[in-house]
Amino acid sequence: MAHDSFKSTSSSSSTPAATTEQLLAQTLAQLTAQQAQMTKLMEQQAEYNKAALKIAPRRKKSMAEYLSERQKRGMGKFLPHVVYQNGREVNPAGLAQETIDLLDTVASGVYCDGLVQVVRVSDGPEGINSRIHLMYNNRSTEERMQFYMRFPTLTKLVKDIIADMKVNGVEPVREKGREAPQYEFPEAV
Repeated sequence: MAHDSFKSTSSSSSTPAATTEQLLAQTLAQLTAQQAQMTKLMEQQAEYNKAALKIAPRRKKSMAEYLSERQKRGMGKFLPHVVYQNGREVNPAGLAQETIDLLDTVASGVYCDGLVQVVRVSDGPEGINSRIHLMYNNRSTEERMQFYMRFPTLTKLVKDIIADMKVNGVEPVREKGREAPQYEFPEAV
């Protein structure tokens, strides 16, 4: 019997080289097919995860997180002095910080060939509650169009006023303004 088992192993030892190569090739082909199937399933899972994230409930932000994000986006901009443009309060959200800084230094007077009148009302200790009024004619459509063709943005208007101040020898006003609001929140438990 031991001899028979030796024969079977010895008889198969002459052909196993071809069979082993075939088995190896089959195994590699199966592995490749399984990897391709696994990749396909992982891609489907990724698509499902993206769709699930779109409909998943979002964590509510704390007020501190909201205000810090708002500040980073530039929505929390602040004017040290209240500024009015023809009687309407200027919204600082769309202004560059450079424009806000220049706007804070304009002095009372008539500028830009008599088109713009600046009235600075000082109020409070060190001008903390001062107000700045920028006034110009814009009653008719023609006046508005002429004004907006010369000054398409508030930034352009402020820069021209500052340039006129320099030409006329008017010193920039340096008043202490209001402090930007600071928010403190207790740490979450």
